[in-house]
Amino acid sequence: MSVVARWHYPAALLLTIAIPIVLAYLYIAIPLQTWLAAALANSALSLLLLLCYRRQLYTWFLAQHDLRFYIPALAVLLFCLLAIFGASFYASPLRGTVAIHHYLWLSWIPVVEEIVFRLGIGGWLRQLAGNFWGSYCSALCFALAHTMPTWARLSAGEIGVPVGPLLLGAVCEFLFVRSGSLRPCIVLHAVCNASVPLFVYFDQRWLAWLGLLFQTSSVSS
Repeated sequence: MSVVARWHYPAALLLTIAIPIVLAYLYIAIPLQTWLAAALANSALSLLLLLCYRRQLYTWFLAQHDLRFYIPALAVLLFCLLAIFGASFYASPLRGTVAIHHYLWLSWIPVVEEIVFRLGIGGWLRQLAGNFWGSYCSALCFALAHTMPTWARLSAGEIGVPVGPLLLGAVCEFLFVRSGSLRPCIVLHAVCNASVPLFVYFDQRWLAWLGLLFQTSSVSS
């Protein structure tokens, strides 16, 4: 087991704070809706990463691995279905219309974000601070990146750490480290994002009830 130098831990923490700030200004520089700008920026970054690590693509996307790594995604989906069913007994469901961009949240965005945060940012932080602290910093970085941490917002004290993205990032880090594959991470990310259109279509009340897990400044899921 490799020994991590003491200075690597503060360096990892510094990167954890600096990277979301850089990403926030990158998103702002693209004259589109923030979530779409973030998706395009992460798409470009993911393409660069895939070109750099193209020799490992088979392992990360196609190699066989234990199906138990998909249990978290199945658990989230089961929770959503039970929540929708259970809430219908207390009042009439409040239904809405699923927007087109919701479908992008469960298809395009999980792929590019997992490549950027698990392969790129997560990979660098794990090399710097080891699997445990590197994964923690990667999950924290993922959560902070969903809050648009610009200098103006930081100085105003408007930035917090949303529990939902932090938990998602932590579980995806665990899945990637243990399985060596991006597929369980992408599937879990997609299922978590799919909860939004599911609740919109079947019962929007759950979006308010689960709102404590997220911040309204979230740019993508």
